[in-house]
Amino acid sequence: MNKPALHLGIITENISINYGEGFGNVATLKKFTRSDGTEYPYASPQKLSYCIKSVANFIDTPVEKSGTGKTVWQFSKSATIKEYPEIDFSGYLKTESTSKGEKKNEAEAEDNKSEGSRSRTKVLRVSPLIALEPYRADMDYQTNLSLVKRGGGEGSNIVQNEIQYSYCTYTVSVDLDRLGIDENDKIKLPNDEKIKRMNVMLDAIQFLYADIKGRRENLSPIFVIGGIYRRKNPFFLNRIKFTEGHKLNIIMLKDTIKDAGIQEDTIVGYLDTSLDNNEEIINEFNPMTIGEFFNELKKRVVKVYSE
Repeated sequence: MNKPALHLGIITENISINYGEGFGNVATLKKFTRSDGTEYPYASPQKLSYCIKSVANFIDTPVEKSGTGKTVWQFSKSATIKEYPEIDFSGYLKTESTSKGEKKNEAEAEDNKSEGSRSRTKVLRVSPLIALEPYRADMDYQTNLSLVKRGGGEGSNIVQNEIQYSYCTYTVSVDLDRLGIDENDKIKLPNDEKIKRMNVMLDAIQFLYADIKGRRENLSPIFVIGGIYRRKNPFFLNRIKFTEGHKLNIIMLKDTIKDAGIQEDTIVGYLDTSLDNNEEIINEFNPMTIGEFFNELKKRVVKVYSE
């Protein structure tokens, strides 16, 4: 395969979607702290990956407990990528107990058990969804006062959630040369099935959303840059930033494209008027609409699997 790597850099505009353990009645956002003390909320790759697979309707692989004594939940050992796109994109680790040597008694058999495993690394990799604006200590105050009044009671239970409304960025990488192939189970899916799965995945990214604390957040891109490349480097990871206000750092992106020599393979999608330097973005990138971007990307996926 001449071009095995799909890579996208994306900007969204949304309220925070991922929380940590919290304390007391306060739910705290997951955050990074930079050297200057500024905090930036983020959503973990696990959260974002789950959202993508959920929107794609790929959360259906059977699971089971494995191990003796201390057990772990994992994908079923009988599940394969042929039936379940989820483990085709997300990979798996399947462990199973095997006994070594002659079993003289139950205690010795237990001592002789060891864990065997089969694994397949991820084909779909996402970075954290990181806010492009710092956290300003905003809080969302909530109570169940209406329910208390309805029941004729007094007082209420108070909950406070850290919250932020911000532009955010993340990246997506897919190893097209590994999709639909599992050496462990000797499976190689036809290219038509690979194309079908990629189309569903790209639709999920285009129309992505997340359900969190009674909200449904729109994670559809307002800006997306990327394509299908010869190298698997995540070119646009840590390269999507603002210069001031909500102005996209165009110089950084153009230098990234030029230095990597990926001008011909890179396309841009943009929701008009979304960012402050709107005219500059249009003049420098001549972007497609978001829908046109994903339609073009689907055509390029077909071309890759037709070579």
